[in-house]
Amino acid sequence: MSAFFFLFPFFATALSVDLQPYSHSAMLDGQGKYMLHWRHHGTSVTFLLQVETLGYVGFGFSPNGDMASSDIVIGGVEGGKPYLQDFYSDSNRILHRDPHQNYLLEYAMENGTYTILKFSRDLHTCDPNDKTITESTIRVIWAFHNEDFGQTGPTYHGLNKGRKSLRLLNPEKTYIKPVDAPSFNFTNRNVSLNVFICFLLYKTVSMAFCCFSCRNGPIITSGKSLWRLNIKIITHISCKISIF
Repeated sequence: MSAFFFLFPFFATALSVDLQPYSHSAMLDGQGKYMLHWRHHGTSVTFLLQVETLGYVGFGFSPNGDMASSDIVIGGVEGGKPYLQDFYSDSNRILHRDPHQNYLLEYAMENGTYTILKFSRDLHTCDPNDKTITESTIRVIWAFHNEDFGQTGPTYHGLNKGRKSLRLLNPEKTYIKPVDAPSFNFTNRNVSLNVFICFLLYKTVSMAFCCFSCRNGPIITSGKSLWRLNIKIITHISCKISIF
């Protein structure tokens, strides 16, 4: 019994620049334009924002889901130069630059459609303008605009805004591979990873039982640095059983 796997299409697009695993992800809007990925490590947390805009991206923590009295960070890429600034809003929703910049920008990039920001901060910064991140539910607020920050501050985002309640310090989900689950590596040679679209047909080893694919992912050979590339995979797998 042999299994034939049809994988199509395979997309490798530069939406993100991080291959490190994130324990949690959330779509903050209802259309998939604003994606949040994060992971908690020790006394700090790292965020990766993936937003469908070439302007500024806003992200923050609110006591009640409103912009008033919130801890906000705004970032983007303008003229090829990344920026990220720590702000807070007062009770009248007026934005102020925080004198203590407690958000660390690790990288920022654009790819023609998306803006990607990776940054980190301590769970507790000892800054009265920052919100402490605890195990309780926190109200995350978000916004974006098609123009960058500018010298006079951010242009009003209009309807491109929202809020979502999340538990950022939820326990990480661990994938446990069954000890008896076989795995196979299907590789291609001399593949450009900027934008790669192809239709693939693979034949596995012969097996005397019906099988299902429970997980799949990219294999990157050593020496192929993808620090500035994200792999987004859309796969459709069908299994055709042939008896010889």
